[in-house]
Amino acid sequence: MDTISRIVHWYEPPVIVPSSISVQKIKIPDDIISENSLCDNYGNSNEALIYCCDKPASVPVHPAGPYLANSLTMMVEGQVGLEPRSLRPCHRLDRCTSGLTICTTSQAIAKLIQGRLDGKTVQKLYLARVKGKFPSSENECQNFMVSKECASASWSWMGDKCCIEVNAPIKNIDPIKGYRAICNDGKHSTSRFSLVSYEETSDMSIVACYPVTGRGHQLRVHLQWLGHAIHGDVLYGGPNYLLSMKKDAIKALVDASKTGEESQGLPNKLISENAAVSAKNLC
Repeated sequence: MDTISRIVHWYEPPVIVPSSISVQKIKIPDDIISENSLCDNYGNSNEALIYCCDKPASVPVHPAGPYLANSLTMMVEGQVGLEPRSLRPCHRLDRCTSGLTICTTSQAIAKLIQGRLDGKTVQKLYLARVKGKFPSSENECQNFMVSKECASASWSWMGDKCCIEVNAPIKNIDPIKGYRAICNDGKHSTSRFSLVSYEETSDMSIVACYPVTGRGHQLRVHLQWLGHAIHGDVLYGGPNYLLSMKKDAIKALVDASKTGEESQGLPNKLISENAAVSAKNLC
């Protein structure tokens, strides 16, 4: 009898991670366990833990799409010796965002923390490196070149908090690529931004970002709308950023060609300048 077999090879996109992810285990205080009736869930309160993980950029929080093993929860489970698929994220970060991510193995604790986040008793703060000098006063805000296509999108200067508040509805217009945009029929979204520092040499600003609501890609979309897209953001950096990437790729190939010629004393037949320029079509 003939047997037909099929072997499927699963290749995940690469991610950039350190040799080990920083993870801190923190025990839920006994009074919180008692106050929220978590005692019924834990005969031993030592099991009531949260895992505070320093998520690297490029890594998704949990398995999704083409990512499985190359996800934060799977990596931390292997690193600290937890059962596969036992770690639950209590909130999410975009794949390209780095920072604190709180996880737990308990559904009850995850629900408790999510309730605190939804109830606004915990404030989220992000830092973003954006293009240009971000305004630090109401007068400087007049330089905003925002799109007028969405009539319900607006910004205002909050003098008491020294920050800019953006109210602009966001809609997922490309579910496959996960691309969001500001649209009149989008979901209500509010963000606040304030300047931390500005570097004139690179013409870059560090901006503190406070999401009032929690839409996907909210801060990235709002900063793009204000004309200060996050540096290096492939989705929302704009066509100028993509063109810059192409130019950088061309320059890198040309430099590699010249370096090869100098070290060998011979023309580098593998990479010519014409071939390097043609890489623009491949970037």
